[in-house]
Amino acid sequence: MDTKKYFLKLKNVKIEKEVPLSYYTTFRIGGAADLLIKVTSQKELVETINICREHNIPFIILGGGSNVLINDNGFQGVVILDRTSDYSFYDEIVTANSGTFFRKIAFESIKRGLEGIEFGCCLYGTLGGAIYGNSGAYGKSIGDVLIEAEILKPDGKIELVDNNFFHFQYRDSSLKTNLCVVLSVKLKLQKSDPIVLLTRVKEDIEKRLNSHPQKEGSAGSYFKNLPSSVQGEPRIPAGKILDELGARG
Repeated sequence: MDTKKYFLKLKNVKIEKEVPLSYYTTFRIGGAADLLIKVTSQKELVETINICREHNIPFIILGGGSNVLINDNGFQGVVILDRTSDYSFYDEIVTANSGTFFRKIAFESIKRGLEGIEFGCCLYGTLGGAIYGNSGAYGKSIGDVLIEAEILKPDGKIELVDNNFFHFQYRDSSLKTNLCVVLSVKLKLQKSDPIVLLTRVKEDIEKRLNSHPQKEGSAGSYFKNLPSSVQGEPRIPAGKILDELGARG
């Protein structure tokens, strides 16, 4: 069935057939999508999702392509490439669309002497994906700083929700079960010394460069750390357990 005809009414939207998804994931593997639709505005994103739902067309939303494993057989449906990248800063508040790359916002916040999402400088995904998986590193998560978000509900309605809506847990949110889609987010940061923040980030990036493959495709820190048996203690690094099991490599 040719599903492209349903999307022809969308203006200024790039629609491609049989596009290898390996081009759009940090693993650099994966088969082709029946259709790849690139959206650059919130309006385009909402319209594309609503068309998919109206005609029962399977779809997934792809941001930075990290923490994603695509089947070699590809995806039988529509892959929506979210490039809705508008953002703004006002005092300690940053508002950004879901397709904004996390790293970009993180570095911009450091320039302004704002603390709270500097860990994002090491991440390759978008803010939408970050909310979906409650992305984090070095003891911090994006759920810690989210004030509110604009979401698209399964019934096609747009709603403004607060932090409690997402039920954030370690690398988890309610978005994995409620089928809502994040359109934009509002984050509350804190004033800090940009020099201190930049020094910290440089150290974190150096750690990543030394511990993650650079030549091969990689999804970053792909394994979840395990909870400690002692309440209040830090999680046990998954890498430590894999090393002890002789599973490195």
